[in-house]
Amino acid sequence: CSSDLFRYFGSYNDVISGMVGYFYPQVQQYFHAEPPTGNLKARLLALVTLRLEFTRQHGVIPRTIEALSHEWPAAAAARYGRIALLNDQLKKWLGTDLERVPDQKLVVISQMLDFPSLEAINAALGDHTAEVVSNAAVGIINAD
Repeated sequence: CSSDLFRYFGSYNDVISGMVGYFYPQVQQYFHAEPPTGNLKARLLALVTLRLEFTRQHGVIPRTIEALSHEWPAAAAARYGRIALLNDQLKKWLGTDLERVPDQKLVVISQMLDFPSLEAINAALGDHTAEVVSNAAVGIINAD
């Protein structure tokens, strides 16, 4: 009953904030993992694999945040926070290769590697997703 809910939370927005606060410690390793050593392709393959693992294990979290972000400020803040974390992570994993990635390409790669996009690509490609997406990212970076 919603009256019981509001005994603990002042609003639905507070419920969303509480959920994000509860789940983040359980998933933060996906956002703060250190990049492996190796060439660009190996690093991007590892990053896509890490994000696919998150999507498979915890996909309900970003799906819920996406669905609620248009109506609830706490969900919108969580969505934008996730996007910022993922963008920072991508830049870190690109390492010295970041110098040769213009902002426009970075936006495309970032969008392709965001959880909702990656989840949709994974639904279409299955076991080939990590290789195809990482190859596409490398292709975007190397294209003139």
